[in-house]
Amino acid sequence: MMQFALAVLAAACAGTDVITRIASLATVWPETPRAATLALACALAADNEEAIAEALEETVSHPDYNPDAQGDPEALVQSQGLSLLIDLAQREIGPLVFH
Repeated sequence: MMQFALAVLAAACAGTDVITRIASLATVWPETPRAATLALACALAADNEEAIAEALEETVSHPDYNPDAQGDPEALVQSQGLSLLIDLAQREIGPLVFH
C-alpha cells in the first residue's frame, strides 16, 4: 500500500526515473482498478496528453469512478487526470489512514 501511495504522489513530479517505477508497480496488480489508477499516474508523470486521455478512458470502468472528480470537462487533460487521480487515491488510501 505504501508503494501505491508513493506512486500516486510521484505522479505530480514529472521525471523519467519515476515513470519506470510507477509502470513496474502497475504490473504487480494487472487487470485491477489499482492498475488503472497507476496507469493514470504514469501518464501524468510522463506529462503525455495522449496517454492521460487513454488512462482517463480506462478509469471509466473503475469501480470507484466518479465523473465529477475529473472536474471541468473544458479543463486541460492534465488537470482532469490529476483531479481524478487524487479522488481515486483518496478513496483507496483514505480509509487506511483515517480508520
